[in-house]
Amino acid sequence: MSDQPSVIRRREGAVLTLTINRPERANALDSATVDALFDAFADPGDARVVVLTGAGERAFCSGADLSGTLPEKTAAGFTHLLAAMGDCPAPIIARVNGAAAGGGVGLLCAADIAIASETATVATPEGRVGLFPFMILPYLLRVASTRHVAEMAYAGRRLSASEAVEAGFFTRMTAPDALDGQIDETARAVAAMGPQAMKAGRKAFLHRLSADGDPDEAMAEAFRALSSGPEAIEGLAARRERRAPSWSLT
Repeated sequence: MSDQPSVIRRREGAVLTLTINRPERANALDSATVDALFDAFADPGDARVVVLTGAGERAFCSGADLSGTLPEKTAAGFTHLLAAMGDCPAPIIARVNGAAAGGGVGLLCAADIAIASETATVATPEGRVGLFPFMILPYLLRVASTRHVAEMAYAGRRLSASEAVEAGFFTRMTAPDALDGQIDETARAVAAMGPQAMKAGRKAFLHRLSADGDPDEAMAEAFRALSSGPEAIEGLAARRERRAPSWSLT
């Protein structure tokens, strides 16, 4: 087991960078990682901008760690994490270095700006294991069209980086070797703005997007109910056992 933390915090000037550090698990979210991200967003210090990314080049974040049964603690913690991102006083930039799936898409949608590598992809394939992207649904609809969200949620369609830009998930995309330069340039531009103006402005901006700026508790409850039901239990078991679930038509 690695002694490295699951989330690496690095501060450079006014920029706080948070790196999900589980590349061997495609930067999947377990309860410890969710808790570490929550702590960082709840208290970013005096950082003027927060950059969120994933370790390595394979994945930004593959969503919940489905290597075992879905822990109730991870689901509850993820709801709190999304709320902390909404309450964060500093604007958030998602550095999307690779694939984003499930909850990982929720994270990049909860950010204010998302700059992606041309190799990045976006998908919400929860239905394949008997789940549905309930908790992130308000965030998906915040940035993308209902038609794109519906196809992803109902059919599990994966979007390429260019498709994700067109849909609204990414602000823009760039060549992989230019990603860091784009992130640095944007982070410096945000950090150069009036910090109190950005704090007040972000609060007002998010209030306009959502009635209360918080995750929808009804969505979280729907996810919890589904995740403990027989279909999700079968879907997750099938995934672990590398077989088709019992409801498969093939």
